[in-house]
Amino acid sequence: MVVNAQLLALMSTSEAKRAEITSALTSTTGRFPHGDRPEDRTEQNVELRGIATSRGIAIGPVYRVDDPVDLDHVEYFPRESLVEEHEDLLKALAETRTEIEEAREASGARFGPEFAAVFHTQIQILEDKGFVENIDQAINEKKNALLALRSVLDTYRETFERIEDEYFRERGVDIIDIGHRIMEKLLGVRSPVAPMQPGSVVVVDQVLAGLFARLEMDQVAAIVAEHGGSTSHGAIFARTLEIPAVTGAAGIMSEAQQGEDCIVDGATGRVYLQPDKTLVTYYRDAQREHKLAIEHLDALCDRPAETKNGTPVTLSANVGLLNDLRQVDQHGAEGIGLFRTELLALAHRGFPSQEEQEQLYCRVVEQMAPRPVTIRTLDLGGDKGIPNVGMPGEENPQLGLRSIRLTLENRRAFRAQLRAILKAS
Repeated sequence: MVVNAQLLALMSTSEAKRAEITSALTSTTGRFPHGDRPEDRTEQNVELRGIATSRGIAIGPVYRVDDPVDLDHVEYFPRESLVEEHEDLLKALAETRTEIEEAREASGARFGPEFAAVFHTQIQILEDKGFVENIDQAINEKKNALLALRSVLDTYRETFERIEDEYFRERGVDIIDIGHRIMEKLLGVRSPVAPMQPGSVVVVDQVLAGLFARLEMDQVAAIVAEHGGSTSHGAIFARTLEIPAVTGAAGIMSEAQQGEDCIVDGATGRVYLQPDKTLVTYYRDAQREHKLAIEHLDALCDRPAETKNGTPVTLSANVGLLNDLRQVDQHGAEGIGLFRTELLALAHRGFPSQEEQEQLYCRVVEQMAPRPVTIRTLDLGGDKGIPNVGMPGEENPQLGLRSIRLTLENRRAFRAQLRAILKAS
């Protein structure tokens, strides 16, 4: 969320200033043309390669998630009055926010509060004065809300694609996603969701966070995306849910046909369309061997962890999401050796209240009882700064006001967290 705030602020600066900042991170990430999909496929074992994003093997029918209309070429008729055009934009922004809030609630109910926290980031974008002012200014210049929105998004996209660091570059996905949502509201377009077969391989342009709120995730066997990388919110979600995923698979949107067979190897980043029997058999065997290996390890999870000479070793889990707790049970951890609490603070863009923390810690402790839970106090600052806590700008934040030094500077919030931990205990 802090990264987003900093990058949004960057977009409010002059073009020269943006070029100066991004020049140190120069690189481009091209966007591959989709082209027209072939109507019939005669060849088999069509191989595409991308980024290995989430381990696992899946075999199933392709389920395409396409845009309902081509937002880049759709016809739009602006209002005669510039005031009405601005009003239409404000209405679209409000409707987009309502949609995101609904997605946040749905994700929170299905996957836990940490998943829902991603949508705080998108709301942050809609609340950003610079983002809205840039669109307003573009409307005044172009007299057309849709052209204005496209122009602003193009500027954002070009800036983010020049950034070499993948993590920072992926933060631009949220802004482009927001822009497309606003376009849909301006145009009155709905995004229908077609019925999905069990074990489907979802093929998308990018793995956006909203995808997990829209689809029946219990029917999804794997996810393949044309663009994006392993650090996007959607990619992190896939790993947390243990769904095999490949991103950056150039050409998948133009090649993959609805319903055709597909193999996804999330460990190597390989995707095969219309595989023949030999290839399917090979991956079925690999899938079976992987499952047997996991089952073998899970069968050992109740046995004591000790060295050959009998020295016991405590195996505990490293947890940051409530959704991680199911893996703690599945893999036989003897407790939680580290529960990271800063995700709640990042979601709330500030120090969370004592009551909110107490509710979270109680859920964790109750689910793990009688096994021990070690809770780490807020490890903020450095690469995990948050707004609204009065942190000054620092040349080297990793060695500056962070972690225990930051909490000691905010003793009221620190005491609130300690009280929440003690009450949960």
